Amino acid sequence: MAPRVLHKWYFCLNARGFDFGLPLVKIAVSSARANTDLSPHCIYAGSNPDHVAQLRDLGITVVSHKSSLDRDLRTGYGSDYSKFDGHWLRVDLPDIERHAEFVLYSDIDVMFLGPPVVSRWPRLIAAAPQDDRSERRYFNSGVMILNLPGLRRVQNSFKRAIQQRLNNNFIYPAHDQESYNRFFGPSWKNRLLRRSFCPLDERNNWKPYWGIHKDARIVHFHGPKARDIRVFSGAGGQPEQEYLLKIWRRNTAAYAHYSDLSDSFHPTT
Repeated sequence: MAPRVLHKWYFCLNARGFDFGLPLVKIAVSSARANTDLSPHCIYAGSNPDHVAQLRDLGITVVSHKSSLDRDLRTGYGSDYSKFDGHWLRVDLPDIERHAEFVLYSDIDVMFLGPPVVSRWPRLIAAAPQDDRSERRYFNSGVMILNLPGLRRVQNSFKRAIQQRLNNNFIYPAHDQESYNRFFGPSWKNRLLRRSFCPLDERNNWKPYWGIHKDARIVHFHGPKARDIRVFSGAGGQPEQEYLLKIWRRNTAAYAHYSDLSDSFHPTT
C-alpha cells in the first residue's frame, strides 16, 4: 500500500474578490513555497483571463469552476451572490480532484511557517477549533485536511443538506462553515459522521490571538489581516472595523509578530 502523503494544497477565489484577495494569495503561496513541498491549486470562479494569468504567473495550478450549487446559491444570496459564491467552491473539491487521496484546503489568509503536521489521517475531515481552543464542538473550516474518497461517498447527502438550507430562509453571515459543521461537526446527530471527524493539530490552524507558538505551521489571520494590523498598530482603523479591532486587541503582540513575518513573504515578481 502506498504511503499516505499530503502534496496538494487547494484554496478558492472568485472574480469579485480577486483584487482584495490577490495580496493574501501572494503571501500564502510565497510562504508555502519557502517552507513546504505543497503544490498550490486555486479553484477560481470567474471568467477574467487576466486573473487566471496572474495566478499562473505565481506558479499556481488554476481550476476554473462554477459551483455545482450555483442555482441554490443565487436563491439564497440574491443580489449578494457574487460576493459569496467563492466561499462554496470547496464543496466541490471531491469532484474536482480525482487523483489525490488527501488534500490540504485553506482560506487565502494564511501563512505557512512549516509543513503541516499530520498525526491522524481523517476518515472525512480534520479541522481545528474555531476561536476558543477549549471548545471542540464547533470547528473552523479555514484549514482542513480532506479525505476525498471518503467525502465522495457522502457528497450527495452533503449537497442536499446545503440545498435545503439555501432554499429555506437562508441567513448569513453563517456561510459554508455552518454547513460543514452541521453535517460533519463532532456534535452532529449523525453518529457515523461524528466518528469520522478528526481533530486537526492546532499548529496547522494557529490564530494570532492565541499567542506566539514557536512551532506553528500554518498561521491563519482569522479576523484582521496583516494589512489591517499595520493600520491598527498605528492607532488607525475605522468605526466599522470595531469587530476586527476587538480581535486584534486580544493579543496585539502576537499579531505584530506574525504581521512582521508576513512582510518577508511578499514576492518580488
